[in-house]
Amino acid sequence: MSVEQAFAGVRVLELGSRLSAGASGTLLSQAGASIVYADLTEHQCPIESKHDHRALYSAGKSAITINAASPGNQINELLKSCDVVITSHDIDPDWLKLLGDGWSDGKIVCDISAYGCTGPLAGQPASDFEVQALAGLIDTTGDANAPASRIAVPVTECLAGLHAFGGIGTALRTRRLQGIVQNVEIALYDCAFATSASFLPKFIAEGKVPRRVGNRHPMTLPWNVYKSRDEWVLICTSSNDHWKRLAGLLGDPNLIEDEALMTAGGRANRVDELDGAITKWAGMKSADDCVRTISELSIPCAKIAPLTRLSPSSR
Repeated sequence: MSVEQAFAGVRVLELGSRLSAGASGTLLSQAGASIVYADLTEHQCPIESKHDHRALYSAGKSAITINAASPGNQINELLKSCDVVITSHDIDPDWLKLLGDGWSDGKIVCDISAYGCTGPLAGQPASDFEVQALAGLIDTTGDANAPASRIAVPVTECLAGLHAFGGIGTALRTRRLQGIVQNVEIALYDCAFATSASFLPKFIAEGKVPRRVGNRHPMTLPWNVYKSRDEWVLICTSSNDHWKRLAGLLGDPNLIEDEALMTAGGRANRVDELDGAITKWAGMKSADDCVRTISELSIPCAKIAPLTRLSPSSR
């Protein structure tokens, strides 16, 4: 079975208004599921929702308009025929109040919210930006000597949509193999906190306070963007062997023979020196030469494309 047909025959009612609800529905649709996109009227979302980007989130789905103040039999008919319901209780209407007990019986309900269904913040309709802030994600973004920086893309919503897709798939498999109906609960906060995995090990193991690292990597170095003669280039060393090969390319005997640099910790202590050496080497070459030479060493690297090159007018 192809990926495009993995969820063929699965019927999903996408009631949730969060961006992540729309994203998970889109992923299911691309994998073969039949999605009904619920356009809610008589309901004001307290934050940016998928309905603010309807063309994007309704693509590939059947759309139906539902009066959130009085859904009536229309939604009950949809519920009878669906396998999965996607909701976002913190910004949606109160479906239990509107539809009564048992409205979701026998359905896999995937609820996506900012803070989940339990705990002191449960039910608060926080935006992606607010979750980035409270989870500390913003504190990991930007230069060490600059203020914390928001990720402009709604990254916690994107991550929540991806986790919801995986959770729904697991619940569907469990129902098929064991006849057990499970619900899925996704919190944007949990998804945001999980992104700190690269920053926390040093703090847990060594007590070193994490800090923003710009384009560097918090766990492996050197890893940064470097200015070549004409364009910026990303170079990523992720092992001692990578560094050994890169040091040989740079041609500086002091770097090649220095045993202290053969460990990640040793390189971290002298990362400014290493970045300086790589910058000097890259500055004498074109970006194409840099990428070709580094790639021949099986070290990940890429040119950084300016946005102007990606615009339709430049093609």
